[in-house]
Amino acid sequence: MKKEEEPRSKERNPYLEYPGSPIVMGNFRDAIEAGKVTLLGDKIRLELPSGEPIVIPEKHQFNRVSQTLQELTEVIHEGSLLYREFDEDVLSRNGGSPYHQMIMHGNIVYYPEKEDVVFYASPKWHKNALILRNSLLIRDPNQEISWRDQRKVFDSLVIGVAGASVGKNAFMRIIDTMRPGWMKIADPKAYKDTNGNRASLAYWEVGKNKAIVTAQQAHRNDPYINISVYPDGLTDLNMNDFVNGNEAKGEPALNYLIEETDDPNRKIESLKWAKRHKIPFGMVTDIGTAYQVDFRDFKKTPDLPLMRGIEDEEILAIQQRWQAGKGNAALLLNFGMKLTGDNWEDVPEFRDLIMGKYQGTSREIPQLGVAANAGGSHLAVTLAKHALGAVIPERFFVDLASRKIIEE
Repeated sequence: MKKEEEPRSKERNPYLEYPGSPIVMGNFRDAIEAGKVTLLGDKIRLELPSGEPIVIPEKHQFNRVSQTLQELTEVIHEGSLLYREFDEDVLSRNGGSPYHQMIMHGNIVYYPEKEDVVFYASPKWHKNALILRNSLLIRDPNQEISWRDQRKVFDSLVIGVAGASVGKNAFMRIIDTMRPGWMKIADPKAYKDTNGNRASLAYWEVGKNKAIVTAQQAHRNDPYINISVYPDGLTDLNMNDFVNGNEAKGEPALNYLIEETDDPNRKIESLKWAKRHKIPFGMVTDIGTAYQVDFRDFKKTPDLPLMRGIEDEEILAIQQRWQAGKGNAALLLNFGMKLTGDNWEDVPEFRDLIMGKYQGTSREIPQLGVAANAGGSHLAVTLAKHALGAVIPERFFVDLASRKIIEE
């Protein structure tokens, strides 16, 4: 039987080692034989990669191996090639108690954030448990691609998201929809309570860096997915690593760049980088009860304008005005309107608020979480379809309240 590939090493890449990132210690049985894990009655002693020993009490131990294997037994079609692989890898060597299954098939993962130890099925079968229900609901235009070939496409993708407020919705839905081979997240800010209407947060996550919290949330259910974290946001020093990768650090180049920051200067710089390096670019804008997805396929059409309906020279002029009067709320609003077109005028509540017809409850631009969530989901499907060969419109507008749809 072919030995399963070990989880990708995280030792070389500093972007993967964010504060509180899970430590994958490998197969439970191998870790015991190597002396990395010692059983002490109902406690477990770990020797962390730093050499630090730590003892984990029973209340901080979680075994997900048996449940995962049982679910796969029930879900995978009998007679399929995948089932035959599952039979060879797992069922033929299965049996006994949950503890026996944990020893045979479990990988041990330590979560420093909560000092928990979780036993997961191997990377291959844990990932299959997370993606099997997606089945072939997203396919190529001719609906010919096999599930395995679809997975080869998605597994090869590297997707970067700048901004983790609205961007967090896109980040999570991209993982749910495709579970790509590698994700990147960048944001220098901390979560606040006022982010809570559009970003799901636990009490201990408020006040912490958005990029780190986003990665931690994704890793709580999948410790194996590679997530590069940029807690300083995108800067002149790290932008090239984020976009083009860094071979010396083991950092891959992007296949897609998603921009969701509220910094006009950084947003325009991201657009310019995507165009210069021929990387497809996506952006979600929530507009009251509506959302808009903008997609620029700079890979297919490198000479596309930075954004639809506006010349590059005008965008650069807006950038210069913003830099000269940074912090001006009117300039920020003008920037958003120029960059995203005039569909916002078709959302009466949003239009009347920002035009000052009546006073709202917030001095900041109002936002609804339902629009941010729906836009993030739409963008995730957009990227999946594009990766499988579909032609994507440059702009797609949906008002959830009026049910108005505009495709451009």
